[in-house]
Amino acid sequence: MKKLALSGALAAIVAIPALGIEVYSNEEKGASVELYGSLRGFVGGGGITSDRPANSTNDGSYIIGFQNNSHFGINSKYGKLFTKVEFGLREQGILGTASGPGLRKVFGTYDFGSGGKLTFGKIDTPTIEGGFQSDFNNNDAGGNGFGSVTTGSRKLQIQYSHSGATIAIIHDDGANNDASLATGGSAFVGAGHSRIPRIALSYESKIGEKGKFKVAATYKYFDRADNGLPATWLAGHTGDVHAGHLLVGAKVPLGSAYLSTIFTYGINGHTYGEQTTAASLGGYGYNTDLAGALGLNSQRAGLVLEGGAKINDTISLAAGAGYQATFNGENQRGNERSSAQATHSYKIYANLPINVAKGFQVVPQLGFYDTIQTARGGYTAHQSALVGLVRLKYDF
Repeated sequence: MKKLALSGALAAIVAIPALGIEVYSNEEKGASVELYGSLRGFVGGGGITSDRPANSTNDGSYIIGFQNNSHFGINSKYGKLFTKVEFGLREQGILGTASGPGLRKVFGTYDFGSGGKLTFGKIDTPTIEGGFQSDFNNNDAGGNGFGSVTTGSRKLQIQYSHSGATIAIIHDDGANNDASLATGGSAFVGAGHSRIPRIALSYESKIGEKGKFKVAATYKYFDRADNGLPATWLAGHTGDVHAGHLLVGAKVPLGSAYLSTIFTYGINGHTYGEQTTAASLGGYGYNTDLAGALGLNSQRAGLVLEGGAKINDTISLAAGAGYQATFNGENQRGNERSSAQATHSYKIYANLPINVAKGFQVVPQLGFYDTIQTARGGYTAHQSALVGLVRLKYDF
């Protein structure tokens, strides 16, 4: 049996970064406890030019802060049971709030060996992006609204996985009913509830040693009678609401370089938070008010392409571009000359990851984000942003 004293673990934080801190290990029982964390901050500047009435400023501004997805967690293993408890710097979810720390992940997984794995708890859904692009703006979800889907969607769910395939039953409720979830409540009304849970499927496999492939799809149904969707979304809408999206991604290694792409298509993906329609405000994060304003039944199709290469053991380079079209929303079908017909979002970005020391990485990034709304009468609302950031990331 091996056991590491906590004082030694604390010393290891300072002396040996980028190592998971093992505080307990018993090989005979297959038991272990490990602490880990990631602190992520950024500094930079940006600005916009816009003729959208809501964002008509052309100002630039400096940017500094912590990424919301900075986290600290505990992994534990006993035999075939694995558990994770992870706290986020700012986490909306079970017992967390949109403006404060909370349980980022809390789940348990039982490994049946050749029978697959069963997971229950708050964990990322199978239909998030999965690391096919490296734009770290907007909490590492820089592609969401600009060709891809979100990189994080932590929901209470039951997952079964086997041989790379996963099926999940997902509870999409927000923070409103988290107290009920944590105390065994059963009356869930509002906050985007449907009468059946969301269903998600995915399949992932490796391409060589460093590449990967993913295909995933999800479906959610809301009935008209009591679905908890915002009244502004339902105005003028009759009938039930169907939502879902499909994604296909591939990252192909080419020696010390790689090519990566992801394609997404969905309808009403904003109702469960994994797709959106965005415009950059020239800072860290996006204005996603466009998603609801376009109305229900809005469809989104997007594509991201990225290439990168390892220059040496210290420096790498990545660059990419993304495009998304949002169309056919109920507020995009009006006959008025000013009625928006489609929203087109583009981005071009490049970053330079620098491994300063083990566990410590500095990443300069420059990104250009452009959102155009076309109207039936020929009017075009246009918002462009240029954002330069440097991320400092320390993992242990």
